[in-house]
Amino acid sequence: MFQLFYAAVGPEAENLEWLYREVFREQPIRIGTPRSDTCTTCDRIFVEMSKLDEAVPDQKIQLETLQDQSMAHHMDADSSYTALKADCNRSKDARDFVTICVDLQAVSVKKYSSMFSDYSNVYGFLTQVYSLPELTNSLHYYKRKFNVLNLGIFDAYSEDTTMCVWTQMDAGRGSEEVLSCVLKYFRNNFAALFPNEERTLVIWSDRCVGQNNNFLQILGYRYLISSRLFTNVNQTHNYTFTFKIHKWSYICRSL
Repeated sequence: MFQLFYAAVGPEAENLEWLYREVFREQPIRIGTPRSDTCTTCDRIFVEMSKLDEAVPDQKIQLETLQDQSMAHHMDADSSYTALKADCNRSKDARDFVTICVDLQAVSVKKYSSMFSDYSNVYGFLTQVYSLPELTNSLHYYKRKFNVLNLGIFDAYSEDTTMCVWTQMDAGRGSEEVLSCVLKYFRNNFAALFPNEERTLVIWSDRCVGQNNNFLQILGYRYLISSRLFTNVNQTHNYTFTFKIHKWSYICRSL
């Protein structure tokens, strides 16, 4: 960044790098880490825009079109987060309106090595999938390891998070495992409704077909309705399985 500053100011900034660093540290900005798991649409638009030259008239029109597409895409994403916030606020005001967020989370197994098969309040932020065993030996890097997986379920009403942790020795990471965790969560936290009661369920998740966005999940949540944990969808339309923008995760950002 100082080189860019030097190119813009000229030779008089040659001996002012110490001052540039000092002023930079006083600013409310930081150098961020490289992003991962980025949005496919955002990446496509960015690559196409990087190929265009604003000085060329025809390319300038294409650039403006891509900028409009990018703005519309981000506005769509922002509206989804606004809807998520509205659902969470409504859950706090009305207990018959349940909003949960489901996503595979990062997990640290150093303190919970004996609890892989249990449901625990585990908060870890190391990697999406943690590999075991954890060794520092260089040969270990090239060896096959098994994974530890962690599904986070956030309840907007209580603001509590249930972490479902298991290893690759117990199960995989497909739709059956995700559904098993979610069904157990509802059985443990919600009682069956009385005949005249109603309860709305809104689930926010990403659109991963192998885990969330598939027919098996729909059957599982239909089972919750038939078990009277939530209202019958065919009569009241109070059951909503929310999918929004592809590749965007809706687990609450505070996790």
